[in-house]
Amino acid sequence: MISVDPSWPEMGWRRYPGAPDTGLPLFLRLVFGLILLTICLASFPLKAATVFGVVSERSAAEMAAGAERFNRHYPEHKVVLRTTEQVAKLG
Repeated sequence: MISVDPSWPEMGWRRYPGAPDTGLPLFLRLVFGLILLTICLASFPLKAATVFGVVSERSAAEMAAGAERFNRHYPEHKVVLRTTEQVAKLG
């Protein structure tokens, strides 16, 4: 025998029995979902990046050598390294 939940008509057309109550209308959930999807998809076309790093005076030579090696392998990216003294002079 099939039993019918008597509260079903009172729940509205957007809910099904046992569904969690999100507190947001369906329209707002759809808009929020579309915004998240747009943000996720907008990050895919990025092909190149700029990496900025602040290094100490002692490790500047090793980091510069590492940046040159990185640029040989990934020429579409840009590496910008500054020492703490150079950053202090900027600000």
